[in-house]
Amino acid sequence: MATCLEIEVLQNTTFNQIQASLGKEETRAANFEFIAGLFKDDVPNKQLERYIIRHCAFYLEAGELADWKVWSRSLKADDRFRTAVVLHIADQFAELSQI
Repeated sequence: MATCLEIEVLQNTTFNQIQASLGKEETRAANFEFIAGLFKDDVPNKQLERYIIRHCAFYLEAGELADWKVWSRSLKADDRFRTAVVLHIADQFAELSQI
């Protein structure tokens, strides 16, 4: 029981830290420094990378571009990140076209 509670606290803390790093609520764009650090790390965190890629792709697809300068800067943070976001969006469109 204690382990379950510890995991829940850890998940909530992690979520709050990620949410704080993603930038302004109205833009939902990931912070440049956060992206640069995450994707240039020598020990990649694949799960967090996938989450951030999907997060950014979702809001870009949804047209949540309240501040394109912030989005543009975030996407320029790392080539691998930018490519992964574009590929994820392309995959989503491909899946929709098959329906």
